[in-house]
Amino acid sequence: MAQELAGGANFKITLEPPTAICRVWQRPDLSSAEGARCAEEMSAHLSKLTARLDLHGAVFDVSEAPPVTGPKTEAALGALYALYERAKRKIAVVTGSHPTQRMQQTRVLREHAPEYGRVVFSLDEGRAFVEAPISSQRAR
Repeated sequence: MAQELAGGANFKITLEPPTAICRVWQRPDLSSAEGARCAEEMSAHLSKLTARLDLHGAVFDVSEAPPVTGPKTEAALGALYALYERAKRKIAVVTGSHPTQRMQQTRVLREHAPEYGRVVFSLDEGRAFVEAPISSQRAR
């Protein structure tokens, strides 16, 4: 059963052990500075989850988010992905159909979470990646 953990102006985090799910959506009325603050707030919540032994990792769904993130948001996401990498927790990023979004998220994950991060096409694919044992499925 899903339990809501946190929410903000453009995101919601739920716990569905052994996975945390974070959904982000576009808010045209938010300035880029407000969007970056939301990314930092969301990252702070998701960062705390790496200490939970009952969670394998997180699925980060940006399929409804803007197709390109600004530099401050990208920095916040990069730091979050790196934290998951250091904690040896998986993080799957669900992108939308926009090729620029997929390319940007792939690049950021490769830079910050090359072993434990993966860009995926759907929430189900992300959940399957996060919940699979590390020994049987290596992150790409």
